[in-house]
Amino acid sequence: MDIVTHSLIGMIGASPLLESQPMAAVAFAFGSVIPDLDALARLVGKRAYLACHQTYTHSLPMIVLVGIVAWGACLAAGIDGMSTALGLACGMTLHSLLDYSNTLGIALFSPFRSRRYCLEWVFFLDAVVIAASVLTLGYLLRPLLAGREIGWFVPVSYFVAMLGYWLLKGVLRNAAGRLAPSDSVALLPSALIPWRFLGCRQSGDKATLFRLNLLTGQRTDYAEYEIHDTRYQSVLDQVPEFQLMRGLSPAYHLVDVETQSDGVRLLCRDLRTRNFGTTYGDLEIDVNAAGILQGVRFHV
Repeated sequence: MDIVTHSLIGMIGASPLLESQPMAAVAFAFGSVIPDLDALARLVGKRAYLACHQTYTHSLPMIVLVGIVAWGACLAAGIDGMSTALGLACGMTLHSLLDYSNTLGIALFSPFRSRRYCLEWVFFLDAVVIAASVLTLGYLLRPLLAGREIGWFVPVSYFVAMLGYWLLKGVLRNAAGRLAPSDSVALLPSALIPWRFLGCRQSGDKATLFRLNLLTGQRTDYAEYEIHDTRYQSVLDQVPEFQLMRGLSPAYHLVDVETQSDGVRLLCRDLRTRNFGTTYGDLEIDVNAAGILQGVRFHV
């Protein structure tokens, strides 16, 4: 999920501990966002970011290691090591499990296994989750600012409701999977409407995008792309960005070839979702008339 949603959920989870276990509360809230600090790999480059994002910092074995190191550091500093380390590890674990339920995939067992896992239950931005989190945190701010104890009822009720919503989303995703065509390579939930899904199916060198409405059972095709991967495979093999993105998405393809005066411009795109019309993940490759790679523009 996005880091804002993670932070909202983390603050709600930490709120009842602020009075009795302030260090554990801060550690939990910090742990709920710290895995996304792997975005700092952008400082090294886009390739490094793609290779690192949602791998080591989201890995369950690495979270255990971080918890042990944090425990030792807290003991050395004379702080309550157990509760602080446990809060940090629990916050990080919650972060990883939420991302596991999303649509991009995380390396849950890195460095022992590089495979990415995802359930495709909840889109990384979900209107229901964001609205519920904002309203709950806003309600909790009232006693917090007034210096009153927050208590457990509201945070626990929130997490019970969110657990129910996640399970419902899982049921809806399984139902959508039964209705989707057998050649579907992706079926992502809508960010706004729980019973609507966006799918991508492939047959040969054709990819078709479709919308699926669970309430009506209706499937509507809305876009079709020709896949040019095979034709330009020798060029794509020279572009590490393409290989990285293909490893993240089975629906990442070369979908457009634009003829220019001195060669061609190739456009590679993730067909699973357009992320609200953005160009995120788009890869433009310039090839001269002799078929030689000239340049790459990567939108990440």
